This record gives sequence, structure tokens and C-alpha cells, in this order.
Amino acid sequence: MNRRVLAGLILAMALPALDLMALGAAAPEVAGDLGRLDQVAWLFVSYQLALVVSVPLYGKLGDLKGRRLVFLSSIIVFTFSSLLAGLAWSFPVLVLSRVAQGLGGGGIISQTHAVIADLVPARERGRYAWLTPTVWTIASFLGPVFGGALAEHASWRWIFLLNLPFGLLSIWFVRDAFPNRASGEVRSFDLPGALLLVLSYGALVFSVSVGGDLLTWGDPVVIVGLAGGGVLLLAFVAQELRSIDPVMPLAMLRIPVVRSSAATTFFIGTVNFLAVAFLPLMLQVVTGMGSTAAGLALLPTTFGIAITSTIVGRLVVRTGHYRIWPAIGSAVFAGGYFVLASLGPDPRTAVVWLGTGLLGLGMGAGSPVFMLSMQNAVPHRDVGVVSAMAMFARNTGQAFGVALAGALFVARLSHHLDRLVPAERMAGLDIDDLRGDIDAIRALEPEVEALAADAFRLAVTDVFTFAAWGGVISLLAALTIPQLPLRETIDD
Repeated sequence: MNRRVLAGLILAMALPALDLMALGAAAPEVAGDLGRLDQVAWLFVSYQLALVVSVPLYGKLGDLKGRRLVFLSSIIVFTFSSLLAGLAWSFPVLVLSRVAQGLGGGGIISQTHAVIADLVPARERGRYAWLTPTVWTIASFLGPVFGGALAEHASWRWIFLLNLPFGLLSIWFVRDAFPNRASGEVRSFDLPGALLLVLSYGALVFSVSVGGDLLTWGDPVVIVGLAGGGVLLLAFVAQELRSIDPVMPLAMLRIPVVRSSAATTFFIGTVNFLAVAFLPLMLQVVTGMGSTAAGLALLPTTFGIAITSTIVGRLVVRTGHYRIWPAIGSAVFAGGYFVLASLGPDPRTAVVWLGTGLLGLGMGAGSPVFMLSMQNAVPHRDVGVVSAMAMFARNTGQAFGVALAGALFVARLSHHLDRLVPAERMAGLDIDDLRGDIDAIRALEPEVEALAADAFRLAVTDVFTFAAWGGVISLLAALTIPQLPLRETIDD
């Protein structure tokens, strides 16, 4: 792979990664300008919804129409929807822009690995295993700093507007840097399957994203969304089983490598963002440290992913063996969460860094192999579909995992508050305020604040215990991944 293509892929992947992480830090400024703080979650729900449902569609289109055409189209959609977001004159316009960004981001994420598969044989593909995890981990570390600085010293709009020059530069890098490999076969697009996929997963992801946050789990909208999404999902499965050329060939799950790798990456996906979501907040509540210092607790994760993804990729190239790494990665990953679950009332920095470091080492060892093993197990004509299936499994796991963890956290926080705080002191305490508002906890009377902070810590460590067992389940799934010889050529 030449440097021009590599630069284009890195720039393209950095667009949705930095944009998402930076926006989180600037959310209060967006709310103050265009809406209310309780509306900001829609900026993330709308983006996640569009991204998850579009990934498998782009995978199929890339196989049918060629990777370069679909990849470039995705970058163009993301770039110019970013321009619209930066110029948004109302909150609804900004939400619609985020939907369009999600559609473009889904194409970028799903096509990046397929582009690499078009250019590099499976036997050599481990050399680029560092690409996606390194870009995303750097974005997760720099994004909040970048977004906060822009919001404070310029405007939140620049988070979106700066995507324009970088998006155009990415387009220039990849516009004719590699051939537009299409299947060359006359293959129809499974439109009924695509519609059922969008509707079913759209309803399910929407419901789990807003349930327990923007809406209660008992809200009719959430109940109808879950029930309707479930029925539509069954209809989607029936359609794919009878379709001649399905948009997501479920028959691929009969291939042991694909089935086991997809299951492993799904279970990893359900818990891999929980440390990012809960650890900095817990450290601020329990120790009183600032947001920047709390965020630095995740720095070992960044370095761990970058280091092990590079080392494992090179070892796979040298030996041709990949089977052992997802199991090792899952075991180390689970160990990291067990360490974090053991944090006491006075968390020691060394223990926190050990836990987050193990998370990074585990993710870096396992994550790059899932995509490689799945791509290597199918004919090249289906490499786009199977790449999208891997990303779809992970994104689906993330959407449902965060929802489950959020519900678990609220339930355990309520339990620990009832257990630790005397009944007469519970009057007036609102769990909805305490679960994510540090100022609400610090405004309590000193004695109650200490008890509430300990309840918060215990609820978060319960979430980390849940995450650790998710890692154990992913380990069991990883042990079933068989070893296949890695192809020495791009074509079958």
C-alpha cells in the first residue's frame, strides 16, 4: 500500500472519530446556543442510529459497485454534512446534519478495512493492524481536549467546519490512488432486506439509546420501539434467508471463523466503552480530582492499544498464526476490568493505571485479528460484506452494552444509596440528578456527600464487574475461533 492511500485512509477515519469525541466536550456550549442541555443527547443518538444501520448497506454496495466509489461517496457525505452542521441555524437542523454525518461515517468505517483488503493480501495485512485502533484511541484522547478548546476560545461550530478542509484533503488523496474493484457480476441489490434492516435495527437502537435516559423504559415509545423492532428483525431474517443475494448473507454465519469472530467482537463491543463512560466520572466524584486529571487515567489504554496492535500485527505477518491472539486479548481485557472493579474508597493511581493499561493491551491484542480472520474466511467477492458484518457486530454490541450498563448503574446506585444513606437523609435526593451530575453530589451535606460518593463508587464497580464477565464470555467465544491458512494473494 502506498503512502498516499495510507494518508487518505488515516484522514478519513480521523474525521468521524475526532468529530464524535470533540463534540462530547462541547455539548454544553451547543445546548446554550441552539437548545437545552436535556436535548443534547439527540446529537449522539441520531448519529449512532444512522451509523449502525448504514454499515452493512455500505459493505454490500462496496462489493457491488466498487470500493473507491463508495468510499469517496461516504467521505463526501460526511464532509458536506459537517459543513451543514457547522452552519446550523436551529437545533433540528443540527440533528438532521448529525444523521447525515452518521450515514457518511458508516461508509467510512465499513469501507476502510475492505479497501485495505483490496490492496494487501491477508498474509501481509497484519502490518496495518494498528491503523484503526490507533486512530480511534488517539481521537478518544485528543478529541475532548480539541473540542473543549474550540468551544472555549472560538466556537463549537469549528468542530464541524474544520472537517471540510481535512475531508477535501482525504478525497484528494484517495480519488484515484487505487482501482475501483467491483465484482464484475450482475448482482441485484436486496432492497426489501435493506429496508427491513434499517427499520428493525433503527427501532431497536433508538429504543435502547433513549430508554432510561431521554425516556423511561416504561414509556410507550420505548416499548413500541422494542416490540416493533423485534418483529421487523424476524422479518429481516426471513427475507435474508430466502433472498438470492442478501444484503447481509446470514449463511456466512455457518462458517466457523466468521461465526466465532463475530460473536467475540460483539461481546467485546458490549463492554469496551464502559471504562471511558464511567471511570473518569467516578474518579471525580470519589477523589474530587478535576476532569482533565480524571481523563488522564485512560492514557494507558491509548498506549496499550497502539503497542499491542502493532506487535500482534507483525507477529501474525511473521508466523501466519492468528487464532491465539483474540483469546489472549480477551483474557487480559477481562483482567483489566476485574482490577477496576476492585477499586476502593481511596483509589490508588497505580491500580487505576494497571486496570486501564490491561484494557488497552487486551483490546490491542484481539481487535485487529477479528477483521483479518473474517476477511480471510470468505471469497474476495464478499470481503466488503464480511468487513461490514464485523463492524456491525461491534457497533450493535456497543449500542446495547451501553444501554444495559446504564440501567445496571442506576439500579445499583439506588440500591447502594438505600443501604448506605439513612432513610431520613434520603428525602429530597434525586437519583436522576446524582447519577451524572457531580455538582449535585458536591452540593449535599458533607456527611451525606461522603455516603453518596461511596454509593456511586460501588455502583460503578458493579458495572465494571459486569464488564469483566463480558470479557470472560468473549474469551470463551474466542477459544472457538479456528485457524485457517492466510491467503498469499488478494484474489481467491
